[in-house]
Amino acid sequence: AGRIDDAQQLSAQATKMRDAILARMTDSGTDLFLDGVFSPANASQYHSAISSQYFAVGFGVLGQAAPARQARMAAAIMKLVVNKTLAQRGEPACSCMGAHWLLEALYTLARSTPPALSQGANGGLTAEASDAALAFLTHNGKEQ
Repeated sequence: AGRIDDAQQLSAQATKMRDAILARMTDSGTDLFLDGVFSPANASQYHSAISSQYFAVGFGVLGQAAPARQARMAAAIMKLVVNKTLAQRGEPACSCMGAHWLLEALYTLARSTPPALSQGANGGLTAEASDAALAFLTHNGKEQ
């Protein structure tokens, strides 16, 4: 019948971890996930790598944020991904394993974008995320 006690304990631990990531590993100024734990004393030293974004989205952390925050962060993450990859390189700026999680994150954003962002020109963020994922999958490694 399963190990219900273990499942409940692990679920509680996952909730605490997710809440800590959202509270201490995000930058409210940029609406991006940070590469480390935020400390106001060292705020100028923080960085938001693409990998910090795709892991947080791919593992469901962003999906548990409050809807308004989720919407702001999803838009900021898409802007970072497009500006750092498609606009500069046309391909994922990560390893092949990272590319898996980047695609997972993009399709997660496409499926679960808050309604306010999925509207607008050409389908809004939903279309932008799925179009970016398709562009990565079909990129031939040559200048386009």
